[in-house]
Amino acid sequence: MIYLDNAATTWPKPTSVAEAMTKCLTQYGANPGRGSHRLGQKAANTVFQVRSAINHFVGGDSPDNIIFTQNATEALNLAIKGFLRPGDHVIATSYEHNSVRRPLEYMKSKGVQVTYIRPNDTGDISLEDIISAVQKKTK
Repeated sequence: MIYLDNAATTWPKPTSVAEAMTKCLTQYGANPGRGSHRLGQKAANTVFQVRSAINHFVGGDSPDNIIFTQNATEALNLAIKGFLRPGDHVIATSYEHNSVRRPLEYMKSKGVQVTYIRPNDTGDISLEDIISAVQKKTK
């Protein structure tokens, strides 16, 4: 998985982002995939072009595998809840943000085993601790 949440924290936004948003808002601001009208088709084509560019950039199999979400929390919830199944095991750290920890705790209630690795006295996570926590069902 490649995580690209730069847009949430970058300021100022690159000029190209402002220009693309202005173009969308003034020329074809419509819901992609919500009709066959010209503006909807332009919006859908633009989204597909962006998916294709990202797919090429990350060396993906298909633009259809590129998913846009509203924010990192939504993306993490989709990934964690969509990937883990009852009986699976996952390793995380005690440093995890709530956007990771909360869905992991939810998945525990669904039969997923979660091992949290604690840092040492200097705050580092030990690779050995991670390796020793791996089980047959670790994902």
